[in-house]
Amino acid sequence: MALVDIPIGLPGGGGPAERACDRLARRRLGPRGSAVFPVPVREAVYAPTYEAACAIQARTRGGRRLSRQVWALVPKMREVDRTLRELGCEAPLLFESHPELCFAALNGGRPL
Repeated sequence: MALVDIPIGLPGGGGPAERACDRLARRRLGPRGSAVFPVPVREAVYAPTYEAACAIQARTRGGRRLSRQVWALVPKMREVDRTLRELGCEAPLLFESHPELCFAALNGGRPL
């Protein structure tokens, strides 16, 4: 089993504006919730340029663009998404984790 700090399960353009796991993580982290970044839609992750990704994200998410920090993670998001989609049921035990939640758990439930 492995935990990775990369989104697993990219949202589609027609789904909810926010993944339930991200909403719960932000709630649990309280004032530190901003450490959980908004996950782009799959179409934006596979866009060829930052500008194209921003346009897709804005169109599907009510005008919200991607941050440069999120765009910097896109190559790893693509890698994880492609790998898990190709492997399907054969995928190893790979889970998404927010380090901030792990640190909070190790700190008696209190965010650092």
